[in-house]
Amino acid sequence: MHVQALDPAEPAEAGESAQSGEKRRRAARGALRTFFVWLVVLTGIPHAFAITTGQQMPWLMLGMFAPGAASIVTRLVRREGFKDITWRLRPASVRRAIAVGAVYPAAIAVVTYVIGWSTHLVRLVESPAVLGIELPGPPALQVTLAVLLVWLLGGLYGVLSSLGEELGWRGYMLTRLVQAEVPRPVLVTGLIWALWHMPIILGGVYLNGTGGSTPVIALLFLLSILLQNEVICRLRLTSGSVWPAVAYHAVWNAVIQAALDPATTGAHAWFLVGEQGVVLLAVNLTGVWLLTRSRSTGLSARPRTDRFGGRGGIGGPDGTSGTPW
Repeated sequence: MHVQALDPAEPAEAGESAQSGEKRRRAARGALRTFFVWLVVLTGIPHAFAITTGQQMPWLMLGMFAPGAASIVTRLVRREGFKDITWRLRPASVRRAIAVGAVYPAAIAVVTYVIGWSTHLVRLVESPAVLGIELPGPPALQVTLAVLLVWLLGGLYGVLSSLGEELGWRGYMLTRLVQAEVPRPVLVTGLIWALWHMPIILGGVYLNGTGGSTPVIALLFLLSILLQNEVICRLRLTSGSVWPAVAYHAVWNAVIQAALDPATTGAHAWFLVGEQGVVLLAVNLTGVWLLTRSRSTGLSARPRTDRFGGRGGIGGPDGTSGTPW
């Protein structure tokens, strides 16, 4: 009878791997605690001024930089470095993800508002000035030019403020949630992102110009955020780069807030369109379903965490894997 010899190194290697994994989880959880403390402090100050003064600017703009600032402080305090942010624009899959991030939110927004205008659920009004530029022609031409202008110029401008958020949300928090092995880290990221907006929504300084019920707006905005977060997290994880997430965030804010909302009116516009509108939710839900099933977008696969190990990655040294969904 042949007896296979046991390699005494195997139990030792398994033990070292388990210890390494536990060390990584503890480090990620500690990083998240530090990040959340700084996030509350850096967000609380500008948002408190916005709520007490009733003024959006400059306080909401300063608040948008709080997540990124919190992540930078955390990295410095914990000496984590910045390599995992991944600023790369290569390979081609990264550029494809940036293109999806720049085009998809604009397409979803335009389809939503066209549905609203064409069905007379909301009304198209003149929007003669966008970014301080007088636009010629009838309202339909004006809004078309406005969307193109805002998509090009407003999107580029919005990269700065969106980078302030994305450095924190998808550039740091999401990856640490994965490393900490928090269940369903993508969903948790979306919930925290939505919760971060709630004080200024319920405080009446964000989305307050739309009219309507503030609690209903908050609930619809939560659902909208969760849908957006699904796409943004997939862009971040499948590309390994933070730029696609920044592109999506910048274009979403610019096209809806600066071009389409000012060109729309109606008693129920607050409920139907805008960032929290039910028509937008329906269109975006359909878009997410199609986007995540199309191989051409690169978002159909659910990325394994071990694909992001090493330089610029989020995987652990012990080779653990799984899906962030």
